[in-house]
Amino acid sequence: MEDAEWWVVVAAIVGSTVLLAGVCVLLLVCARALWDPIYCCHVSGPQMQVLHSSPMHRVTDTVHICEHIVTSGASSCLQRKITKYSRMVIVSHGEKLGLFNPCPLTDAVKKDIDKLGQVDTVCATNCFHYMCIHAYIAAYPGARFIVPAGLLLKRPQLRGRCEPYPEPPIGSVFPGTRYFRLPEFHQEHLIFVEDAALLWAADTISPHQPAAPNPGRTVLSPFMWPFLARLCVHSDQFKSQYGRPGAILFADYSRQFTGGDRRASVAIWQEVLGLPITRVSTAHGLYSGWVDVTKESLQALLEYVKARDTCWDLFGRFVFRTIVLGCCHCCFPEWTPLFKEPERSESTEAACAQASAVLPETSEQDLVIGCRNV
Repeated sequence: MEDAEWWVVVAAIVGSTVLLAGVCVLLLVCARALWDPIYCCHVSGPQMQVLHSSPMHRVTDTVHICEHIVTSGASSCLQRKITKYSRMVIVSHGEKLGLFNPCPLTDAVKKDIDKLGQVDTVCATNCFHYMCIHAYIAAYPGARFIVPAGLLLKRPQLRGRCEPYPEPPIGSVFPGTRYFRLPEFHQEHLIFVEDAALLWAADTISPHQPAAPNPGRTVLSPFMWPFLARLCVHSDQFKSQYGRPGAILFADYSRQFTGGDRRASVAIWQEVLGLPITRVSTAHGLYSGWVDVTKESLQALLEYVKARDTCWDLFGRFVFRTIVLGCCHCCFPEWTPLFKEPERSESTEAACAQASAVLPETSEQDLVIGCRNV
């Protein structure tokens, strides 16, 4: 074969390799950008059931944590099953109780709650964890129900019975607790419980203890965990020692769902992580009740929060906005309303004040996201 022909073969091989690598990178970018809207939400089964309930965890005399393992059933081959932990924090103040991130209200949970006191306030802490609130509205009609303002846009039927968090990004809705609202689209409210020195976050962070039982595996598990570990979350030790994650995982992939200016978010995190936190609990994560954390772990978390957006974030943001908020926005009703500005008009405030309004029964639309909304 002549030299010219060899050069053609080499060029073809190199070009094919570069093209293949480019396609692989593009697929990974798309997978990272669309993993949460599609894999966690769009193809989850409509049925949810409690697989296991742990005895209520006592953190202090005034703070308890309910914990379940829940699953969403797959009713067709195109749907997937999510199996994960679901947790709720219960804070006592005298005879009154504040519930944060309402979990499935089983008979055992209701019995434990009634032993602790009278339910005064029930809070959904972001715009995805709301499904179980219907059961609490029915069981505790005299309680106050607080949800992020964006959730009232996504689920207008909640306006007659729920009220939004106060407008200031930092405040309190129940004695002994403080909320810190992150400016991202899902309006995550971090909750600091003073008596327990405990930080609550639903989805933004997740503690992890490898010794905890894995609530479920699927055919995609061998691929999903490395994918999440390498591209979607960050923690100390996570990159260099795969399989031995640090104490707190940060949902780094969420950067691509928001705008590029993250200064407001960083400011909130700096305020939160400056508090005397010794425990962390979240809606999900492989551990029992809560995880004890050190100042070093919290400082490592802050450094990841403050890190600048990477190319993965920038390209992923373009893909997300083009598909989820653009050409296919009608396919993502759980997401697109959250990118509208919440309206706090007089009519909305009046609707929120109608405590006697009757809330419609939970529809299949409310349940279709399965345990993504727990």
